[in-house]
Amino acid sequence: VRLMILESGAKAQTVNKYLGKDWMVEACNGHVQDLPSNGNRKGRSKAMWASNDDNLPDPPWDWTEGAERIINKILNKASQKGVEEVYIATDPDR
Repeated sequence: VRLMILESGAKAQTVNKYLGKDWMVEACNGHVQDLPSNGNRKGRSKAMWASNDDNLPDPPWDWTEGAERIINKILNKASQKGVEEVYIATDPDR
């Protein structure tokens, strides 16, 4: 079984019709992570981070509101269905 994650629930339903029974198509309902906001100081000092030739930096991501719950729900469902591959098909705006 393969999992495809899209942002929009309507898109997920449409794509699911075309992919068939070997696919699980889920929506994350928008962006799930963002850089820290002014209200959240956690990781704020890491706003400017360095990288080297071998590794990309780990930015100080924060969950968007409600996103962690949605992602955990998708992960639990994927585990129950024996998902072997995950395709991230979110919008390219972040």
